[in-house]
Amino acid sequence: SACVLWGAQGGTGKSLLGEIIDMLYQPHGVIINEERLDGRFNAWQEGVSFCVGEEITGNDSRLFANKLKDMVTRQHVYVEHKGIDAMRLVDCTNYLLFSNHPDAVKLDVQDRRYFVWETPSEKLATKEGTRISRAMKSPEGMSALMHYLLEVDTSDFEPRAAPPVTHSKQAMIRDGMSDVELWI
Repeated sequence: SACVLWGAQGGTGKSLLGEIIDMLYQPHGVIINEERLDGRFNAWQEGVSFCVGEEITGNDSRLFANKLKDMVTRQHVYVEHKGIDAMRLVDCTNYLLFSNHPDAVKLDVQDRRYFVWETPSEKLATKEGTRISRAMKSPEGMSALMHYLLEVDTSDFEPRAAPPVTHSKQAMIRDGMSDVELWI
């Protein structure tokens, strides 16, 4: 499954969260935009186990929605560099997608791939954001965060279970429907 965080209000800390998690995954993390995520050439995926997708717009494309569904659940990826034959690799990439749009990802009513959460509508105070950013860029801050995450009890976590259905997810499903789908 993948996580979609969306909120109409910019500046709430979505990108900061992505940067922090990306730092934990380095050198196997990447932060990219929707254009690169949807691009034919995907050399960025080689060796990547964590991907932050910034500014996902829900561009009304069923093709993009289907591509995302495949990316989230596939076992293998064909990494394609320009001018070089594609290589088949095991796909271990986890996705965290950010958007300011309530229809960022076109979801089916029966979706089993995405966890969707709407972020708070209040902006993160500049002073607080700066404090968090500085702490995470320090070796002590990253070590403390990594230690905390390694100590979280995940014994009851079932990785193959469907993600929880939130009110945000139900709203995103509705927001992605056409007028005809809503009518039916």
